[in-house]
Amino acid sequence: MCAPSAHGRLLPCSPTGGLRLSPPQVVWKANAPHLWRQSPKNMSGIDIRPHSTLAGFAAFGHSSLYQHVIAPNRAAGLAIDIFLHSWHGEIGQHLDAMYSPVSSKHEEVKRNLHPVRSQHLSMRTVLDLAAAHARHSGKPYDLTMMARYDVLFFRPLLFRGLNVAPLWLPHWCHRYPLTAQSGMLVRAACGNWPAHGEGYLVHPAVASGVHPPLKGKISREADFDYAYLDWWFIARPDIAHTWGEIYDEFDVYQKALQRIAPFPAWGHFFWGHHINKRLKLKNEVRYLLYEGRDFRLARHWHLGTHCMHFLGPGSGEKGGGGVGGSAISTADLTSDSSDAIAALSRLGVDRRVFFRRTQRRGGGRRANAAAAAAAGGQENVSAGLRSGMQLARQCPLDTRVRLYCPWLSPVCPSRLRAAVLDIEEAARTALISTSKLPPWPLFGDAQELDDVRTEAKLASRNTA
Repeated sequence: MCAPSAHGRLLPCSPTGGLRLSPPQVVWKANAPHLWRQSPKNMSGIDIRPHSTLAGFAAFGHSSLYQHVIAPNRAAGLAIDIFLHSWHGEIGQHLDAMYSPVSSKHEEVKRNLHPVRSQHLSMRTVLDLAAAHARHSGKPYDLTMMARYDVLFFRPLLFRGLNVAPLWLPHWCHRYPLTAQSGMLVRAACGNWPAHGEGYLVHPAVASGVHPPLKGKISREADFDYAYLDWWFIARPDIAHTWGEIYDEFDVYQKALQRIAPFPAWGHFFWGHHINKRLKLKNEVRYLLYEGRDFRLARHWHLGTHCMHFLGPGSGEKGGGGVGGSAISTADLTSDSSDAIAALSRLGVDRRVFFRRTQRRGGGRRANAAAAAAAGGQENVSAGLRSGMQLARQCPLDTRVRLYCPWLSPVCPSRLRAAVLDIEEAARTALISTSKLPPWPLFGDAQELDDVRTEAKLASRNTA
């Protein structure tokens, strides 16, 4: 699906990737995530009518996009036009009724098309619809947001001010494999107790983390520069429109990627080549919102989400829903950030995981001195960190160490609990009204979930 905005206005825009499934399989897999690994022997009796469950799931995704993207930006005075494309011809009318697009196109799945090509043909199609409308209306758009239909947001995504950069991507943080002892320290920081819920130390995404067989077969910088989440982006319209080239030149991109490392044919890595080599924007990309905290895929709604907590001075989650995180450069790494380095040392973490470059190209003595200061002057800091560092651009290290804590954790704000419970209610409503599938439970301890629901009702009554 796609939603841009007209002259003096801002927009979002979004497609879905192609599915190589029959309609009954689509219905099953879209709405029973806890049964995804099972193949049903008999699909009879699952839907009230053909494709009703799929339409219900689409309505669930639309409710989140409308609440957290479309409505808050329109309330801020920005005009948004919506354009849709999907490989769901069977529910195209439902999608158009939900989104009221300026124009749309819904097709049957092209079954012999590679999934990455299918995804980007969908993008090219919807971007062409938006470009054609801009030409005919004489009102060019300021920004384009391209996104999947099934992204579930937990906080507002606001567009104002995002035209300061040509391309915005979401932060993608990966979990660090802590030891059992270190894991206990993180769990304690989240305010949790054994068997209650895990907390996670997070670090920048790397390609070898996305696809472990790449480890040892890819350069350090390429490892950091090719791990992009391919669920949504925001860009100038001329930049956004180039994403269709991934469909047009799929074979060229694939061969180019193989010259760098044995990448599998996944959208994450095709985006890396497109951004780094085709657009040459890797140094200009900016990041906002965090996967796993601010949004996730709708089919994983039952897992809830996380809040961000910190080790180090000034711990506590930052408020607001705009640009997230406070990235710093090597020059900014002063004695204050040695607190973060020290905290990582206590957890037994390899601190190099936060730095895309450990051997600075040039920069002189001053840069190396700043790097050494950032490392805290500790004797056990590796020679690589002493000789020069460059922080990763997404999920960056700052003066604190980032932790993800489960939404039920005591350190998480009450508004997050309310958001998760609202999503649970919306998911159950969509499922019950459109399917004969039994509801599946929200992730968490059953008794504690009941307590939280009770607290939320009382808080709602008191507010009223």
